[in-house]
Amino acid sequence: MKINKKKLAHLAHVKVYCAPESDSIKGNACAVNPETNARAEEWIRSELESGNEWAWCKREAVNGGMLVIAYKVRIRGESDFATLCWLSERGYDGGFLELATLDAVEAPDGAERNEDREDEEDSVRVYGLTELEAWKFKDHFNDDPNAFLACCGSPTLQDSLVGLLNEIV
Repeated sequence: MKINKKKLAHLAHVKVYCAPESDSIKGNACAVNPETNARAEEWIRSELESGNEWAWCKREAVNGGMLVIAYKVRIRGESDFATLCWLSERGYDGGFLELATLDAVEAPDGAERNEDREDEEDSVRVYGLTELEAWKFKDHFNDDPNAFLACCGSPTLQDSLVGLLNEIV
């Protein structure tokens, strides 16, 4: 697939960069079955040999010098945030708190919170992750799915983090 960088930049007002991927193609191209994986790896190598640098690379979308946040996650309430911190301390959050950036603290209706109201139970913390950070989060989950959200006890927190996993492409 050829990417029309000019059209993409015009529509989204971003610059897309292609940088060499440091991960090996073998074992990382796809995870379907050995035959499909081999075909995907062969296609990538063939494309790279013919000069298609986009076949296996890191893609970063930059807007005004800042990485574009690809994913947003809302953590609702102080109890869910406390639970997330507890999970993070024990390695049960897939590295979410280490990877994500707190973008805002909102009221339940989406309005920005005042700093003096940040600790209210109904606050919503909005975290952002770049594409790369989201992939790292998913890798952490894949490395140890049995530890992910162990002892969570919060359906809303679980829905937020599992929802993120389901959105990552």
